[in-house]
Amino acid sequence: MTASWDYARIRPPTEAYTDRVAAATWRESVMPGTAWPGPAMRILILEGMGALDLGAATEMFLPVMRGLASRAYGDQFAFAVVTPNADVAQFIHALAADHDAPVFLASSIHETPRALRPAGTLTSAEAETLDTLIALGGSTTAAALAEKRGLEPAAANNRLASLARKGFLLRYYRNRREGDLYVDPGTRSAAVAFDARTSPPHRAGELQVPAEVEETLRALAEETNRSPGELLAEAWRTYFDSHLDELKADVRAARRQIDELSENTDALVEPEISVWADEAAARLRPSG
Repeated sequence: MTASWDYARIRPPTEAYTDRVAAATWRESVMPGTAWPGPAMRILILEGMGALDLGAATEMFLPVMRGLASRAYGDQFAFAVVTPNADVAQFIHALAADHDAPVFLASSIHETPRALRPAGTLTSAEAETLDTLIALGGSTTAAALAEKRGLEPAAANNRLASLARKGFLLRYYRNRREGDLYVDPGTRSAAVAFDARTSPPHRAGELQVPAEVEETLRALAEETNRSPGELLAEAWRTYFDSHLDELKADVRAARRQIDELSENTDALVEPEISVWADEAAARLRPSG
């Protein structure tokens, strides 16, 4: 099953450039703080318009940055701004950094889609990963990235998953044979056919593990052609086999502490309970 990509360029009306109320009203009409039903991207075009008042810019961008940071628009939403104005671009950079918001920037709508670059700060490894993904056509799997960059599959998967968690890549979950697909919205926004299931599959009886462990397990499972459950069970068995004596000693020590605590508790608590019971009984006896 495939889902359509909700992709649109939006341009504020002239009055929204100088009037805070008009800017807020327009922003709420095109980007309400609710999640999109599916993958989507909005590109705000500020090119070819007049000067943008600081108050209007704040009303236009600040709530969006907060919404992006909190994932109010959903995990499969991308937002970009096209502006040739260096001051506006710097303002967006600052807001994105302050709120840890995934925002893309470009200076002109006439440039290639790849001109939409993350406004936030990327590590050197993240920037390299993004550039490699772009060279691969704007979408890739961990296996393809590993082959291209000479990485271990687990390392490639972790790099892609990190960018997806930050909101700079869209992740489409697929079966193990195909591998999850990671998409750069600035390059492949309207061109990728994807599985409508954009969140991790959950099956009854599966173990729940931290996200970092899950990423490594999934990558290692793909590399070894085994299930994540088998790998996790084997890891636990190996751990218990190598630490059995230590675990037994810890259990014996804990049992001694519990026994000592029980003895001390009985000696301290029983007299207090007896006194409390006698006092309660005395209050209940009829006077006279």
